Parts: sequence; C-alpha cells; structure tokens
Amino acid sequence: MSTLHLVSVNLSGRTELTAQLRAAASADDSILFMGSGIYSLTTLPDLSGRLLALHADVAASGFSPSNRVALVDYATVIRLCEQHERSLSWS
Repeated sequence: MSTLHLVSVNLSGRTELTAQLRAAASADDSILFMGSGIYSLTTLPDLSGRLLALHADVAASGFSPSNRVALVDYATVIRLCEQHERSLSWS
C-alpha cells in the first residue's frame, strides 16, 4: 500500500520527527514537501521514496532544492492523492 507523505514543517533539528518519517516511508511512497517543509531539503534527509516539492512554495521562497527533488504543481498534487491509497501529514 503506497502512501503520500505531506511534509509541511521544517524537519531540520527535529530528529525524532525525521526518524519517524524515515521509518514510515517506503520505496513505493511519495514524500511531498510544501510550505515550511521545503526548508527540510536544505539538508536533504536520507529518505526512501520519491521526493517532491510544491513548485509554488519553492518559487516563493527562492530556495533551490537538489536535482533529486522533483518540483510539482497543484494539479500533480491532486493526481498524487488519487494514485496513493492513503496520505499522512507531518507537521
């Protein structure tokens, strides 16, 4: 069962929350960083799954994530919600 993980909080310095996300995420999952969550990508956490960031939030912040992170728009977020059996919000 694949999961869409929605990360809306900066994980930097939050070792327990990062460890919980790392334990919950699998290779079939997608991890979407949005809002303040995009700043987690400054020190790219070692996570399983496909890493994504909401383009609008990245553009508004001026932050440039690594090439390992795919930028997605709102329409893609809707498709991701449809493709995954469940979602988990991390905040």
